[in-house]
Amino acid sequence: MAAGRATSTCARLSTAFFYLLWTGCQWQALPKDLPPKSTVHHYFKLWDWAGMLERIHHALYGAVREQAGREASPSAAIIDRRLADLGGTPFQSSPAEFTKLIADETDKWRNVIRSANIKML
Repeated sequence: MAAGRATSTCARLSTAFFYLLWTGCQWQALPKDLPPKSTVHHYFKLWDWAGMLERIHHALYGAVREQAGREASPSAAIIDRRLADLGGTPFQSSPAEFTKLIADETDKWRNVIRSANIKML
């Protein structure tokens, strides 16, 4: 009896999670036929902490890809056509290098704005 109740509870919690994600509603706006918001929120945080939500996402992602006749994991990445036409490649570096790149670009555009005498609000 306890196993059946646990399965039913997990199914109702999963339904509540999917409802929240699909509709984008607030926790307080969960329909009355789903578990209370406090219960759903508690398990959502618990499952997130335990990595359960990521595992569920990974399993569903693989199942949907296989159902569409593809491999469960993608074997290639798509580069934006405009980037490829310009001869560019995706930026692959450390977070520190990326932060420096953004700072350099910000300085560059700040100088362009100053030299053009553009007033910023």
